[in-house]
Amino acid sequence: MKWKNKLEIGDASIFILSNREAGYRELVIGYKQIHVNVYCVKVIDISVKKKTQATVFRHESFQLWESETMGFIIHKNKDFMMLNSNGISVLGLGDQEKRVVMDDQGNMRMIHAL
Repeated sequence: MKWKNKLEIGDASIFILSNREAGYRELVIGYKQIHVNVYCVKVIDISVKKKTQATVFRHESFQLWESETMGFIIHKNKDFMMLNSNGISVLGLGDQEKRVVMDDQGNMRMIHAL
């Protein structure tokens, strides 16, 4: 994979999701970019042996370059969580269509898989 924009990136995290029974391997990359003030999450299929890997999913959300952020995978549910000064954001990367979670005030929220 090659980025041609040459923008500085920061707070990067890289994970591999794999399942031998289902036959997939995916590279999950999270990072923020300077000047455009976004946090990007990319999921790339690395199970196929080709010269170019297929981008399965790409997500961008607003994130100031100056503020610290962190991204990580929760392997049990295959969720990608982003932590920053504004709180927590969750991306459902798994194959479960939808599931219910409770927020800090006891309200039921629905997480849909991407």
